[in-house]
Amino acid sequence: MKHCAIVTDDPGWHGQKIKNAFISRGVNTTFVSLQECFFSFSDNNDIFIPGFENRLPDGVFVRGVPGGTLEEVVFYLDILHALSEKNILVYNSASCIEKSVDKIRTTSLLAAAGLNTPKTWVSSSLVRTGKFLSKCFSSNNEVICKPIFGSQGKGMVKLDKNNPFLDLETANGVYYLQEFIRTKSDKSIDWRIFVIANHVVATMRRESTHWQTNVAQGGECYKDKCNDDMQKVSKKAASLVGADYAGIDIMVDKNNTVWVTEINSVPAWKGLENACNIDIAELLVDDFLEKLKK
Repeated sequence: MKHCAIVTDDPGWHGQKIKNAFISRGVNTTFVSLQECFFSFSDNNDIFIPGFENRLPDGVFVRGVPGGTLEEVVFYLDILHALSEKNILVYNSASCIEKSVDKIRTTSLLAAAGLNTPKTWVSSSLVRTGKFLSKCFSSNNEVICKPIFGSQGKGMVKLDKNNPFLDLETANGVYYLQEFIRTKSDKSIDWRIFVIANHVVATMRRESTHWQTNVAQGGECYKDKCNDDMQKVSKKAASLVGADYAGIDIMVDKNNTVWVTEINSVPAWKGLENACNIDIAELLVDDFLEKLKK
């Protein structure tokens, strides 16, 4: 029987859904925290993973990577890299996570590929950042300040001439600023498009009276369709980071231009599943096992 690892520190609803999907297909799984793994290069088996003392996993499904210091995060990703180098399927790979968890890296890839992403400015200089903000505010532009490592809308602040103050603690010394995209609606609206194996499998529209649409921030989810342009952009964005699966966040402005605002390589899907009445975990595990055969 195959024995795979589900990497997460907090299995919760998502982890259990993935585990149940594996069980229904006759695959044994163990939840693994990267914080409990270690290297020992003096032994034959140089990667030690709890629950896999006698042999390494047949495959690794990455549901979450812990935060921490730069050194800690690099260590966790090094474990995933080392597993891939032993020809073990890591889904999504460490390389994919590195490209998508760092918003600067993601924006750079999107821009180089010619995909529309909001005008972005990044600096570690508070003086230069202040000058840039002043220029934006003089043109009545609104700006979103985001932590370069973050998810679910946490730590994001909208700035304008009436609220020009940066959250210095959240920024952590690097100021990542994006021009706010105005849509046709008075509400804030965006789309979460879920891509598996370069196929769009589900789409939901998120709406909020607040400027943030994240479900974690109170956004409402509705089943929706995405047009050909949105599908094409989403699949290209997922492929840019080498994602086996991804949640792509899309906005459409007043001129019907499609913008990619986020690429999520470890996306949540509870809101999407409820809105679209589709079992995402089943689709993910089917794709995982298909790749495992190869």
